[in-house]
Amino acid sequence: MFTSYLLKVGLIILNLIALAPPKLGIKIGKFLGRVLYLMSKKRRYVTKTNLRTCFPKINEEALNELVKQCFQETGIGIVETGWAWYRKVNFFERRIKISGLEILNSSNNRGILLTCAHHSMVDVVSPILFSLFGPFVISYRPNGNLLLEKEIKKGRAKYADLVNVRSLRILIKKLKTGNLVWFGPDQDMGPKGSVFVPFFNHPTCTVTTPSRLVEITGAKPVHLQIKRVEDTYEVNFENYPSDYPTGNVAKDAIILNQKIENTIRKIPSQYLWMHKRFKTEPNGNRDRLYQNLS
Repeated sequence: MFTSYLLKVGLIILNLIALAPPKLGIKIGKFLGRVLYLMSKKRRYVTKTNLRTCFPKINEEALNELVKQCFQETGIGIVETGWAWYRKVNFFERRIKISGLEILNSSNNRGILLTCAHHSMVDVVSPILFSLFGPFVISYRPNGNLLLEKEIKKGRAKYADLVNVRSLRILIKKLKTGNLVWFGPDQDMGPKGSVFVPFFNHPTCTVTTPSRLVEITGAKPVHLQIKRVEDTYEVNFENYPSDYPTGNVAKDAIILNQKIENTIRKIPSQYLWMHKRFKTEPNGNRDRLYQNLS
């Protein structure tokens, strides 16, 4: 009951923060990030563990500074979520720089499977895509908190249909009928439907769903890169290799991870490192990297 009350208060505050203009909103977001950094020991540990795993040569001082930057970017992302959910749909239009749009326009009326990493500004993608194409489809994992799940649906439904990422039949139908489907393939979904391939040179549980969807539907696979530069968003659409899917799920998963890696390396602090990317291991162990988390 108390948690539900706090969430309601938090959503009211987010509504108010969403009224802030861009430059002020970013300052508020950085402040929120610093507060989160101080309050969330567990998320600090997960973030630091993930970064140390992916960038093993980084020294401790630089690592600690990068963790702080990640939390500030996440705080900005919270404000951006408020803008995406509660502002008018054209709020971001004047602050977008786009490259590679011709790749999407060359789909020849096929469906488009748009892969995208979970960046701190992940909810900004919805209004950006809507401004370019109109309504599209978001594949996602429903939130276990019913109040938050209701708010997520309400906020994103302005731009897209929401489909459970495990509802493959629905996703296949959407792609076959020419829809653009956003798919975030960079989270640990467990060993079922996944393979273990390198991600930053670490064997990582990686979903095979994207290549399967493309193979079944004939959709055009495209990768989306996005980064924030001050209060502007640079968006780049990028082709997959012409032979993707290759017929080898492990090879396809490696190609997928390389796309995500390349995106992250451009600005590591804007990736959402707070989730346990390496919780499932090839030997069946879980959470070994995070075993000191308490």
